[in-house]
Amino acid sequence: MSEVEFINRWKAEKRLYEAWGKYVTDAILCRLSELKLPKPVDEFIKIPPVPRLKTDSSLLEKAFYRVGKSYTDPYRQITDKVGVRFVVLLERDIDVVRKAVEDHPKWISSRDRDFDVEREDHPEVFGYQSVHFVVKARTDIPCDGITVPADTPCEVQIRTLLQHAHSELTHDTIYKPKTNASSLTKRYCSRSMALIEIADDFFVRVMEQIDKAGEPLRQAMEHLASTFRSAVGVEPEASRLNTLILDAYEDRLSDVRTDEFAAFLRDRPYIAKHIAERAPNHLLFRQPAVLLIYYLAQAAPRETRRQWPLTPSELQLIYEDLGQRFEA
Repeated sequence: MSEVEFINRWKAEKRLYEAWGKYVTDAILCRLSELKLPKPVDEFIKIPPVPRLKTDSSLLEKAFYRVGKSYTDPYRQITDKVGVRFVVLLERDIDVVRKAVEDHPKWISSRDRDFDVEREDHPEVFGYQSVHFVVKARTDIPCDGITVPADTPCEVQIRTLLQHAHSELTHDTIYKPKTNASSLTKRYCSRSMALIEIADDFFVRVMEQIDKAGEPLRQAMEHLASTFRSAVGVEPEASRLNTLILDAYEDRLSDVRTDEFAAFLRDRPYIAKHIAERAPNHLLFRQPAVLLIYYLAQAAPRETRRQWPLTPSELQLIYEDLGQRFEA
């Protein structure tokens, strides 16, 4: 295939690859949303993933002018004509995205590059780090009005935020050399990657300690969400507002007995009724933590008012529901 034939075919199929890249991106995000992540997908993935097509010139360079790499059928053998990158916080998060890629039924995945394997094979080398997958459609797939043929490839990269920063700084210079990097430059890059591995290890330890310290709060969130569903009869919408409220009353959580809390709500059915009426138009009353505030306001009204993290008018409705006098 000549350069002209190559580029003409590429121009004719760009829309197809663009549609396939978008399909793969959306499918992985959807798969991640089905997993039990520690936070919403748009927070778990640190940089919004955007599928990108190779430019005409970079594709031609790779197909016909790449040093040390010769293709017998470059158009078919080049598998990163479209690619998407998923950036996470820690190395352990890479495995979550890896699972979403490997388990998807619509494509066949293969690891094009895996830094865990490279690190195992060459433990003394600190270099480019990123997990690369090539995913190929199992069958013809309709995407945005275009039929993507079976075996159409898309590259998926997974890396941490620190790995991404290192790659952005060094990749074109060190690992895709357009200029000759000096030995000192290469050594600095290796040292920085070694520091990144150390930093990631410490970040994991920090997260473990944070998770351990936050376990009572997580348990409270889960219990309140479950109680909200059964008592109010609707799905709660636990936003950051919910966390803000629970943080404000964290020192009171240990005083709440499960049986007493359940009896409190059972004996006052009007609380669930008021919450259900206000929930469609009032964010506060879609938060599971609102149940806790009713309980604490009844048990210790003055202390609950003092610790309230929002405006007094938000709390006043709860006190009025309980038949209590409210003093701002």
